[in-house]
Amino acid sequence: MQRPDYSQLSKDRKVFFLASGGRDSTALILEAFRLGIEGEMICANTYYNRRESLATLDDLRDYTGYKLIHAKYKYGEGDDPPGKILRDAFLVLNRMDWVRNKGGSGYRKQLFYCCNKLKHKPMTLYMRQFEKTDIVRVMGIKGGDGSFWRRYWLKQLRDQGRFWREMHDGYRYYYPLRDCKKKDVNFILDEHGFANTKSSGCRICPIFVLFPSLRNADMETWARSTRFADQLGIEHDYSGQTRLTEFCPDMEISMKQLKKEIDEQALTMAENERGR
Repeated sequence: MQRPDYSQLSKDRKVFFLASGGRDSTALILEAFRLGIEGEMICANTYYNRRESLATLDDLRDYTGYKLIHAKYKYGEGDDPPGKILRDAFLVLNRMDWVRNKGGSGYRKQLFYCCNKLKHKPMTLYMRQFEKTDIVRVMGIKGGDGSFWRRYWLKQLRDQGRFWREMHDGYRYYYPLRDCKKKDVNFILDEHGFANTKSSGCRICPIFVLFPSLRNADMETWARSTRFADQLGIEHDYSGQTRLTEFCPDMEISMKQLKKEIDEQALTMAENERGR
């Protein structure tokens, strides 16, 4: 059993747990709570969050007593509404070869366009009220998980004997799950009664169209995403096939229904905030 390691966490920095309501971030927060580490949870409200992830965050707040901050994307002063950002993110798929060849940070920001606009930017804007040297961001990336570059970073940290690194944006990131595996996360969740926690993410995502094998991980998100891509006329691996009937026989998803769900979610969050 390998527990999340907080032995190198700076005691003179304010701790922000980057919380998604998924299994990995929930486990690292529960372990920090067990150890008596003070901090705050920050979650990006993308307007497309899965309901079960938001519910887990509320349960986690009540269980640990940690403050929960919803960093929201705000528009109306020149920025595009979330729906347009999502649409533009899908349209990037039509020129993915050009985006890949471009490389660099521009590549990442365009490939993950909606993530950058709706998720990363709101959290960064919230944290700008603090000096970069006064805070640390705690992330839930396990060894062996994620992209090649993430695995490479964690390997570097292991070789250096560290659990943290200074990123190009000037912030310090801490990785307590550096040496943890799925079974370790499962143990901690079960230990605190959070065994039924599901994976986090958005309910619709262009990456599911780019990598169709993801349908095995989350059929509903894959179905929503490919349906939207079809509506936009985006060619992909399953274009023009009866895949929704084949893979999701009981599912009928429309963007109109998704918009209704998003509006209801935003209204509920606003009512909850007024009640606090």
